[in-house]
Amino acid sequence: MFKIVLYGSTAERKQMKEVLSQHLNKNKVRFEIIYETYDSSKFIKDSLFKGFNLYMICRNKTISYMLKIYNNYNLQTSRYVSGTVEFPLTYDALDKMPIKNHPLTCSCPYGTYLSRKGENIHKILHEEIEYIHRKKRKTFIHLNNGDTIETAKSLTQIRRELDRSYFFKCSNRYMINLFSINMLTARNAVQLKSGAVIPLSKAGFANYFKALVLSELGSKIWK
Repeated sequence: MFKIVLYGSTAERKQMKEVLSQHLNKNKVRFEIIYETYDSSKFIKDSLFKGFNLYMICRNKTISYMLKIYNNYNLQTSRYVSGTVEFPLTYDALDKMPIKNHPLTCSCPYGTYLSRKGENIHKILHEEIEYIHRKKRKTFIHLNNGDTIETAKSLTQIRRELDRSYFFKCSNRYMINLFSINMLTARNAVQLKSGAVIPLSKAGFANYFKALVLSELGSKIWK
């Protein structure tokens, strides 16, 4: 989720919000404008450096922005870049900001996966899936919040139903969300952000690097 904070008058925030929303929706970025204010003390107290990804501050017909960027896709090494653009905000100005290839905008396509069990239907955002594991004719979908959803579908069936972006099969029994990976621990294993260690087959090792390259290009991992 790409989280945004806006500072400015009511009219200024409205203009920035409209252009941002249209631009990000067009680029299929899942975002949320978390906080809006024209009170400088509240802005500093309630929002500054509290984990938001983009700050836009409008004063004297100038928009100053701070964008949180990451040095890699594990989302653990970060810094802020800043700059200014003229008000009113334009699409051209947004195109010049390093938003397009931001990990939070080009990670999972933020589609949904529907898991059915009996009369129960679970609607799961792709970004919430950490990895999927097949064991004894059952498949377990492990979520980032620690929950697990069980289904009788095979990995192949689930793979066909997913959007096929940023998920890769690392062995016959495991499929991983690329952006859940913390680090490659060896040629035969990856560690996820949750601490789980998932084995990599020889083909899975090749698939991992193929997935990294294709995700940079915004391409699907499987055809």
